[in-house]
Amino acid sequence: MNDVQQLWSSRLKSYWEIAIRYIRLIGNSGFLFTIYLLIIVGSYYYRHFLDWLPETFPAVLFFVIVSVLLLTRGAVRTFVKEGDLVFLLPMEGRLQPYFRSSIVYSSIIQSFTIVVIFFILAPLFAERINSSFSDFLLVLLILVSAKVWNLLCNFEEQRLASTKERVSHIILRAVINGTFAFFLFIDNGLIFLLPIAVIMIGIYLIYYRKLQTKHSIKWEQLLSIENKMLTHFFRVANMFTDVPSLKSSVKKRTWATSILARIPYNHKYTFDYLYTRAFFRSNDYFGIYVRLIIVGTIVLLVLPEGMVRYLLYFVFLYMSGLQLSTLWKHFYKAIWVDLYPIHARDRQQSFLRLIFVLLCVKATLLVVLLAIFAEGTMISLILLPLGFAFSYAYSFHWMHRKMRVR
Repeated sequence: MNDVQQLWSSRLKSYWEIAIRYIRLIGNSGFLFTIYLLIIVGSYYYRHFLDWLPETFPAVLFFVIVSVLLLTRGAVRTFVKEGDLVFLLPMEGRLQPYFRSSIVYSSIIQSFTIVVIFFILAPLFAERINSSFSDFLLVLLILVSAKVWNLLCNFEEQRLASTKERVSHIILRAVINGTFAFFLFIDNGLIFLLPIAVIMIGIYLIYYRKLQTKHSIKWEQLLSIENKMLTHFFRVANMFTDVPSLKSSVKKRTWATSILARIPYNHKYTFDYLYTRAFFRSNDYFGIYVRLIIVGTIVLLVLPEGMVRYLLYFVFLYMSGLQLSTLWKHFYKAIWVDLYPIHARDRQQSFLRLIFVLLCVKATLLVVLLAIFAEGTMISLILLPLGFAFSYAYSFHWMHRKMRVR
C-alpha cells in the first residue's frame, strides 16, 4: 500500500512541478493584465448588470443550468500513463488507495471551481434567490457534496466499455442533478432535498458500486481522460510559450470545406490553405475564437454606452489575436512542411493575412451586434474602421515583430 501511495504522490508532485512552471509564465505575460482589467471593469459594472436584468429574468432556471453543468461535467484525474496499461494492469486489485486519492484530489480541485464561480454569482444569488449569507454557504456545501457524488459515479462509469452506455449514464446524472438543483434553489425546497439525497446515495451503493464486480478498469479510457485534461491545460499554456508535449487533435468540420475552396489554387497560397484548415479543424482554435466572440458580445451589450465599452471592444480583439498567435507554431513539429519550395517570408505573410481576416471578421460582428441591439449605429460606424486599423496594426506590425521566421 505504501508503494501505491508513493506512486500517486510522486505523479502528483511531477505534474505540479510542470504546471507551476507554466503558470508562472502565464502570470508574467501581458495577458494577465488584460484579465485584471476585465475583473476591475466587471466589478465596477456588476451593479449595472444586475439593474439591467429584467424582473422576469428566470434566476432559478439560470442557477439550475449552471449547477447541472458544474456537477455533471468533469472526471476523476488519475495521472495514469501509457506504460500503466502494461505495468500496473497486474496490480489492479491493489490500486484502491491510488484511485481513492485520485477521487479526493479531483473533488477538492473541482469543488474549488464551484466555490469560485458561485462567489462570482453571489450578488445575483442574494438579489434574486436568497439574501442570507448563511443560506448561501449552505447551498455551496450541498453543491460540493453533490459534486463528490458525481465524481464517485463518474469513476465507476469509466468501467463501461461502450461510449453509448457512458453517455446514457451521464444523461441520467444530469437529470438527477437538475432535479436536485431545482429544489435547492426554489423557496421551501430544502425539505425535498433529503429524500433526493437518500435516493442518490442509494443509487451509488446499490448500482454504481456493483459495477466494480461486473467490470474491470478500462485503462484505455482512463488514459484518454488524462490526455484530454493535460491537453486542455497545455493548450492554454501554449498561448504564452512553447509546449513540446502538446498533442494535436483534429475535428471533422465538413462545412468549412466551402471556405477552404475559396483559397486560390496556387503554390503561393499553400500556407493560406494549411493555416486556415488548421484553424477550423485542429485543436480548439476555432472553438476559443467563437467563445471569445460570444463572451465579448455579452459583455459589450451589458455595459452602458461609454468609453469603457469601446475600450473593451479593442481588449477583446487583442485577446483573440493573442489566442490566434499560437497557430503560428502549429506546424513547427511537422518536418514535411519544410519540404515545400516556399520562402519563409511567404509563409509568414500567409499566416498574418489569416490573422488579419479573422480579427476583421470579429471586429465586424461585434460592431454589427452593437448597432442592432445597443442602438449605437453612428458610433458603430466610427468604431468599425478603428477595429480594422487595430486588426491591421496588430497583425502586420505588432505580431510581425514578435514572430520568428526560421
